[in-house]
Amino acid sequence: NQIEVSSDGGNTWPTVNTPDDSEATALVVANGTLYAGTQNGNVATSRDGGTTWTLTATPPDGSQVNGLCVSVNAIYAGTQNGHIEVSTDNGASWQATAASPDGSAVLSLSCQ
Repeated sequence: NQIEVSSDGGNTWPTVNTPDDSEATALVVANGTLYAGTQNGNVATSRDGGTTWTLTATPPDGSQVNGLCVSVNAIYAGTQNGHIEVSTDNGASWQATAASPDGSAVLSLSCQ
């Protein structure tokens, strides 16, 4: 599985491997870091445009990560099982913060 990444304003789109050999289901760039959520329930970071990846601790839900957002102090991951997980230490640990009332999947997140 691969991700296409452009570093030249969209003129070229070379492919890079996904962080854990599963589908990347969420991507966000913040402060020069690429964050990827995966079908396997992982979150990974890359500081070199996806050439190399570092897996964070796995969010406690363990299901597919559908949405990611990064704020000044935290990373948020929304999951297929309807949970929102938060890390305040760059992914070294995660805590469950909320769940959708009916258990439906969190499909996207937005940080303000």
